Amino acid sequence: MAVTAIAAAAALAGCSSGGYGANAGGGGPAAPGARPSSPSPLRVTGQPGSPAGRAGSDALRRVGAAAVKTLAQTATVSFRWDGARVFGPARAPVYGQGQFDFRSGRGSLVIDLPELRHQEPGTEHALLLPAQVFLQPKATATAVLPRGKPWLLATISGSESVKRNFPQFVGQVEGVNPVFLVDELSWGATAAQSLGGRRISGVPLHEYRVSVDLARALSGATGPAAPASSLAIQEQLTAVGSGQSSSTSPTVPILVWIDRAGRVVQLQASLPGAGEGTAVVTVRSFGDAVRIAAPPPTQVIDITSLSPSGERENNGGGDSDGA
Repeated sequence: MAVTAIAAAAALAGCSSGGYGANAGGGGPAAPGARPSSPSPLRVTGQPGSPAGRAGSDALRRVGAAAVKTLAQTATVSFRWDGARVFGPARAPVYGQGQFDFRSGRGSLVIDLPELRHQEPGTEHALLLPAQVFLQPKATATAVLPRGKPWLLATISGSESVKRNFPQFVGQVEGVNPVFLVDELSWGATAAQSLGGRRISGVPLHEYRVSVDLARALSGATGPAAPASSLAIQEQLTAVGSGQSSSTSPTVPILVWIDRAGRVVQLQASLPGAGEGTAVVTVRSFGDAVRIAAPPPTQVIDITSLSPSGERENNGGGDSDGA
């Protein structure tokens, strides 16, 4: 059962490509192709008043404004995660798509698991709320869930048991959560470089390489998703802190594409603490109606009860089926 719970949790780390070609009226480009999967941390050169300094400041302002504007939207999202091993030894891409309300930090996903050993394991359904994640496995893992309990619940914010039994769970969840990625831009972007304009399916976009200061993002975290996001940022700080100079704050690079309306329509990142591989998150169809609600408590079982210790249940926590 522990293996099943971990597999279900890891399913949230999948992502898929998507873009303007799939929805001509949308807001997301196709996958960025040959762009480097892990760009080096950005250093904007030049004095503040120099042309290079002014260009960097202007790019940073544009990225910051786009992040704020996107966080006030609802949208359809799609994911692709390449080069990861969260489902086993195969580095097969994982895909997913769904809808998100960036304003409330809520979203739903359907994740297409990678084919392993010529077998298609199926899909995973997930609901991402600010402090909780609900998983509905549609693969063979479903067989081990109690009858009448099709949903797994993981309480992220303030849940030491989830963090202890599934160490990478929060990082994997937030690593493909578009709300988290845009929040990081809003809270922690300290430098940006314009990489020029591109046309994807005839739609003009502008590309930026952004450096996110993790300590600044952590201190600036606010809003409904801040508690869970803060845990993910702490995981990132732990993952990269030992590899950077103690005199500088750890940073992560993110590639960002912005449309003419000033919205973030695609992000590409290799986030520390979320497993190997590169995530591409595409945002389109802004303004779509999004209704995300938790499943009935009678259909839910807490993921910690499937851990090796069944910690919450065994420590007198009682029935944790409620949401």
